[in-house]
Amino acid sequence: ALTPGEPAGIGPECTIRLAHEHPELRLLAIADQRYASGEVGIRYLPLRMRIVVRWAGRMYREIGELIKEDPSLHHSKRAVVSNRKKTRILLPCLFRAFVP
Repeated sequence: ALTPGEPAGIGPECTIRLAHEHPELRLLAIADQRYASGEVGIRYLPLRMRIVVRWAGRMYREIGELIKEDPSLHHSKRAVVSNRKKTRILLPCLFRAFVP
């Protein structure tokens, strides 16, 4: 079982080292938990809001994935999602807006 605030897939012995060595990865793990939690309530939003809220969440999550792949983006550069990737993220969001 996870302790409160513990990222999924990381045991308690690694949590302190992770937080010390890579705090951005710990924050991204917490963000992933929040995205999953928020996804549950999106279906209660009006249709137009469902699309944009889900898309925004997925875009921010994708930026987090870019930072996981290259942690230097966290401080020295800007993480940018390509237009092609934005479109690939948007299409399932449009579909999910109509299929609860």
